[in-house]
Amino acid sequence: MIAPFSSQTWWLPGKRSLKSFSGTVTVTLVNDLGARISESYDVPHH
Repeated sequence: MIAPFSSQTWWLPGKRSLKSFSGTVTVTLVNDLGARISESYDVPHH
């Protein structure tokens, strides 16, 4: 099982989706074993 990630700790600069203006941000997480997880989050519009 992969250990949980902290989004604040594991933000990787340059990995944010360029489509973030459309309301979605893609985050790529990498752990010490080199496993990669990509997740998309909806960004609330203000």
